[in-house]
Amino acid sequence: MNRRSAFVLWPWLVILAMLGSLVVVMNMLNRELRQEGECRARLERIYMAMELYELGNGHLPKLDFYPDNPREGRESLRVVLSKYGLLGSDCVCPAAHPLIQEKGLSYVWNIALNNQSLSGRQQPDWMLIELEALNPKLRGPHLRQYHILYTDGKVQRTSRIPYHLPGGN
Repeated sequence: MNRRSAFVLWPWLVILAMLGSLVVVMNMLNRELRQEGECRARLERIYMAMELYELGNGHLPKLDFYPDNPREGRESLRVVLSKYGLLGSDCVCPAAHPLIQEKGLSYVWNIALNNQSLSGRQQPDWMLIELEALNPKLRGPHLRQYHILYTDGKVQRTSRIPYHLPGGN
């Protein structure tokens, strides 16, 4: 190979490497966006199950902040809302850390809402937030942010956690 052909070959190799890197980054971003959308949809399904619970009982359930045994605990969101159409998979964010996914619940409950009502609230309060928000050493599962489900049914992605959680603003 002469010097001139090597001079022509290097720019093409650099361009191919850049394109390959771009494809990898785009795949990672696409995966992040899919997981974020699925997490949002799961929180919306939890909200619908909460509405059904309230319709049948006149108030929200009494739930643990985070149960010792999310799959079987009497006051586990996962167990209580299963009677209202909530699937176990709806209780786990697909972007959560694998150890959290293994537990079967990746959200914590605002215990101030126990036996309260969704309707007639002056302003929305947080209902659920992703478990990783409790530990400042863990990164948020959605591009370093967390999803929060509010009592009006809206889901917000933010890096600011509610003020009355450990480390909250």
